[in-house]
Amino acid sequence: MKKLLFALSLTALLSACSAPGMHMDESSLSSELNGQGKVMQPHVQIIDVQLIQQEMRALQAQLSDARVNYKKPAGFTAKRVGYQYIIGSQDVLRIIVWNHPELNNPASTQSAASIYDVGFTVDQQGNIYYPYIGSVKVAGKTTDQVRAILTKKLAAYVKKPQVNVVVMAFNSQNINIIGAVQSPSVVPVTNVPLTVLNAVTKAGGPISCGNNTDAQGSVALCADVQKVAVTRGGKTVYVNLNTLRSPAGSSENWILKNGDVINVPNNNQSRIFVLGAVNKPGPFNMVDGKMTLQQALGNAAGPNMLSNPAYTYVIRNYQNNPQIYLLDAHSADALILASRFALKPQDVVFISNSKIANFNAVLNQILPTLNTATSIKFLTN
Repeated sequence: MKKLLFALSLTALLSACSAPGMHMDESSLSSELNGQGKVMQPHVQIIDVQLIQQEMRALQAQLSDARVNYKKPAGFTAKRVGYQYIIGSQDVLRIIVWNHPELNNPASTQSAASIYDVGFTVDQQGNIYYPYIGSVKVAGKTTDQVRAILTKKLAAYVKKPQVNVVVMAFNSQNINIIGAVQSPSVVPVTNVPLTVLNAVTKAGGPISCGNNTDAQGSVALCADVQKVAVTRGGKTVYVNLNTLRSPAGSSENWILKNGDVINVPNNNQSRIFVLGAVNKPGPFNMVDGKMTLQQALGNAAGPNMLSNPAYTYVIRNYQNNPQIYLLDAHSADALILASRFALKPQDVVFISNSKIANFNAVLNQILPTLNTATSIKFLTN
């Protein structure tokens, strides 16, 4: 019921933002202030080839700076070489002493009901009880270390014992994966290194981003794969799943440890809004963190009959010190420019019926719509 009420309210607000004429009382808004008490008089930048090149250079510089200033977070590693599982309480061990079946796992027969019947379960104190030897501390050790301990102790009873130790059930350690994944899960840590990508995959993968509408006409939220949080011992680092999927990104595909929490956030704060004189106004999902102006207009089914595409605006950072960009969609190179102009999270694409003289008036009208749309996660809980 809450979702239906939200959809109806949002539809009404979006319709208001696309109504003919965009009737606004500009006289009462000429001195609108932003959150810092400053009059908002944004400069309008024309979307042209020079601006596209400038944006691309700025992006390359940002990426270069990020690479130069990158520091690997302390306590995290992506190296698989040398990884060994550490035995813990409630793990189940299988122990075999060759040519000495009386020393092998208890009830090691085909009729055993479960692995707990045929293995040695590590107790709460981290010990197992082994024939002849008695209590043996195994928690906090690797299988190689346990094998060495048993071999040494059994030598007093068995001539040149040959011992093999494997973990049959990994019960002592796990990580949690929550958020915008198909199946939030508790994933066990095993003798195979568990990476961030492995864990997300075991949870069914992130909720994919599309822009198909549901029965209420709303575009469903999806995963923001660029800001996946990995929390360990009170410290949180962020990874980009898109980057991890590339060969170069494997250096941040961290090997997880017991108690780690992976949170894949939804994209509530990284959507694009298309408003004004369009056929299907609303919020739309960036796909893999990307969307061009052309794609945004396509998602909104293009300008409507009352629009003037010569006044296609992009409003960035609308809540504070907004930046305004203008594309003349009637121009010969408009299609190319729109396909190259990369949008950023929370950008607002606004097609007007005419040239906008007072952006304060426009912002005053669309802000309630945007604030309502970004509150969806609270209204639908």
